[in-house]
Amino acid sequence: MPHTILGLDIGDSAIAAVLLETGFRRRRILACARVPANAPDGIAGALQRLSARMNLRADGCVASLPADWAAFRRIPLPFKDSRRIRQALAFEMEPMLPFSIEEMLVDYGGAAGEGHVLAAAVSRSRVSEYLALLENAGIDPSVLDIRGVALVLRLMELEDAPEQGVLLDTGPGKPVVILYSRRDILLIRPLAVEAPSFPRKDAPDPGPALQALCAEVQYTLRAFGGRERMPVRPEKVYVAGENLGSPAGPDHLSRLLGIPTETVRLREDAGIRIDRTAAEDWDPGAMTQALALALRRPKSAGGFNLRREEFARKSPLLGFGKEARAAAVFVILALSLLAVNLGLDFHLLKARYEALDHRISQVFRETFPEVTRIVDPVHQMKIRVKELARSISPTGDEGLRDFRALDLLKAMSEEIPGSLDVSLSRLIMDRESLRISGETDTFNTVEAVKDRLAGSGYFRSAAISSANLDRAGGKILGCIRLQFDS
Repeated sequence: MPHTILGLDIGDSAIAAVLLETGFRRRRILACARVPANAPDGIAGALQRLSARMNLRADGCVASLPADWAAFRRIPLPFKDSRRIRQALAFEMEPMLPFSIEEMLVDYGGAAGEGHVLAAAVSRSRVSEYLALLENAGIDPSVLDIRGVALVLRLMELEDAPEQGVLLDTGPGKPVVILYSRRDILLIRPLAVEAPSFPRKDAPDPGPALQALCAEVQYTLRAFGGRERMPVRPEKVYVAGENLGSPAGPDHLSRLLGIPTETVRLREDAGIRIDRTAAEDWDPGAMTQALALALRRPKSAGGFNLRREEFARKSPLLGFGKEARAAAVFVILALSLLAVNLGLDFHLLKARYEALDHRISQVFRETFPEVTRIVDPVHQMKIRVKELARSISPTGDEGLRDFRALDLLKAMSEEIPGSLDVSLSRLIMDRESLRISGETDTFNTVEAVKDRLAGSGYFRSAAISSANLDRAGGKILGCIRLQFDS
């Protein structure tokens, strides 16, 4: 039986949708449309205009969030089990985020095959507002991914896909770089440049905007490789987006980046047919991301799904065809039998519950003998554990009492003069010391930074842990260890 899936790609300034029908050995695009979303009425108005252009009803929906809504971090984890990864993810992400972890929704992509996972954190309030807008438009996506990820997953499945490659999404909005290696996504980075319009192939000068884009791509890949201490040598750059301009765009990119570059042609590579009426509206640059979402499998390995925790999708059981009603009958029958079984075992379960409750209270008394009034031992124990965690935290009351990490960053920025060529990349702080890493132009600059920070009044001593010339031979990679005053 044919099945329809809606791919909904929401970018910074436009929304694209593709309605895909899938059946036995065949897939075809039934409808597609693209509308701007930068009008005063925002996404809500764009969804209304989109529904006027095409039918948004489908058996399923996969949607995406703009990449610059998320904060991405690559986290080392010593285990591969998905349940354990999710338990540890929020704790590992918390020190890396400038926001409270309770305000963020965290998910990871990939399978920790190399001892790392790529985690994404998105504001819960933004996800809530986003889903409310979709619900008002009658859309209930089963998957909420990050823009560009579904397309990378499809590119990695191509027969001629290189082992290491890059997807460059040129817009609309800010360009985004996604680096993958060995069938795993390593990096997602929105770039701090405007998406350029590509000049003609015979244009003598590619233009400053395109040159700035390529320089930002090269710097991003080089910085990631240096930080992660891994070789980053992509064999191919795939280009997708609305700002490709002339067909010669990839040729300009290939010359500037020094890497073979090609435009993504997902519909042709996947052998997907398109209805005649839909073909009139089809725009590969604007709709390839939406098509990739429609092709994404709900449980695809490597992708994100932010429909979790309080935002998890509640699948309806009734009112959607004979199959769903039949399934509901079996579910009701099973629940009835389960209720009978629970009724028969009620007294045994009650006895076990009382025994466990007694044991919990006993463990609480043994662990915290100073607490005399026990009301809710589980809740009270959580509070005591949090108090103990704060007492041993590197920035807790027993640690750096007189200043915060922001104070240190402010002091360091004031002590290091702007005339010095210094770029800090890492700051690690504990109770006794602070370690900073970065790159400078000369060894003398490393020494000057150490001397300036040692005299800032925050530190007792300073020492250079390492100072080495980078592989390119243009910068000095240095690390300084500073001891706090007692």
